[in-house]
Amino acid sequence: MNPISTIKQFILMTIIMSCLPLFAQEQPIRYVIHPQLSADFKKLAYYTREGNHGAAWLYNLDTGENIKLTQHNGYDANPSFSPDGNELAFTTAEGMRTNWNQVKMELATGKITTLVESPEREMHVSWSPDGKYIAFLQFVEGGTNLMVIDSDGNNLRKMDVSDGGKFHPKWAWDSQSITYDLNSNIYQYNLKTKKEQQLTKDGKGREVANVTGHLSPDGKYLVYAKYRKNTKTLHTLEISTGKEKLLNSYSGEESAGGPFFSADGKKIVYHYSKGNQFEIRMMNSDGTGDQLVVK
Repeated sequence: MNPISTIKQFILMTIIMSCLPLFAQEQPIRYVIHPQLSADFKKLAYYTREGNHGAAWLYNLDTGENIKLTQHNGYDANPSFSPDGNELAFTTAEGMRTNWNQVKMELATGKITTLVESPEREMHVSWSPDGKYIAFLQFVEGGTNLMVIDSDGNNLRKMDVSDGGKFHPKWAWDSQSITYDLNSNIYQYNLKTKKEQQLTKDGKGREVANVTGHLSPDGKYLVYAKYRKNTKTLHTLEISTGKEKLLNSYSGEESAGGPFFSADGKKIVYHYSKGNQFEIRMMNSDGTGDQLVVK
């Protein structure tokens, strides 16, 4: 065999083999999730997650401008508006295994102020509509703690709620209570009465899970996602009667979650996915008029 030909073949095979990982490696799924609306209905905040990286985004509902607010290679998640819509609180970390801190950002200047710096893993931020408090979850052995801090970074305290894995806390629009997921159901904790109430009743482990609830501005309805083995649905629940209304149903590769009422109670935003494709959608509070917002 011609030695020059052999060398050429070796070089060609080396190039091909070195390129194989590039073709074989799957791109991480880009999650577009957990939208929240500003009180004036002009802006929408959400975050994206790709592998171990997360970024907070701001979408202008009037102009369609979509801005990536955080640029580092770490993880930013769960942005939540101040009442005037001029600031966002969110969780930030340099990496998945580092400290998770709670911060707030001035949207006009990009200035970031640290509210909580802790060795614990903390996330799922929610800013009360009256502007006074910020709630978040602190991950501890055996579950999570529901924490509340004044919006100036002072007076951190733990809420006296049930033990276990709580997720997705959201303030009611009257700033008097917080809803959260616990044991496949949604609960409400009233800060004045210090009482915890179970709102959904049919959650049962992996068979039925009610998640990501948010109360309407008048406090009469809860919007949430219900996950079963083969179907995912969005519902509202009338608190006084326990009557459930189906808004949308999804099956197969489709899913939805993170619903959030607008301040006037007329709209609901949520994240939707089909396979590996994620987007933020909006509908009327009765389930009609569903439309794409951003993807």
